Amino acid sequence: KPKLSGPGVRLKGFNKKGDAANGKLVYDLSCRHCHRANGCSSVVLDDSKLVHQQLKRNLFKANRWSLYEIIPHGTKPHEGAKPYMPMYPKERLSEQQVEDLRAYITLRAN
Repeated sequence: KPKLSGPGVRLKGFNKKGDAANGKLVYDLSCRHCHRANGCSSVVLDDSKLVHQQLKRNLFKANRWSLYEIIPHGTKPHEGAKPYMPMYPKERLSEQQVEDLRAYITLRAN
């Protein structure tokens, strides 16, 4: 069973077919819960093509914009910044939900 993150996962994901309709729900109800204008995060994710293109470009990179990095590991708080992103282990956001989110981001980025 693949790890939630790591070089293999970052390069190809979880090898599950994502459902973009479910991914939209994950994006709207999970991601945008905090990442909205005036939300608890300083990073705002709207539903624009530009935001989705940025997310798509970073899907398989080892950086804080990669779904496969940020979801399982979260981020550390920065001095003077709004609250940081907590870790979302498989029990909170399953591999399938991450792949659904990827499918939605990919659809919206094109």
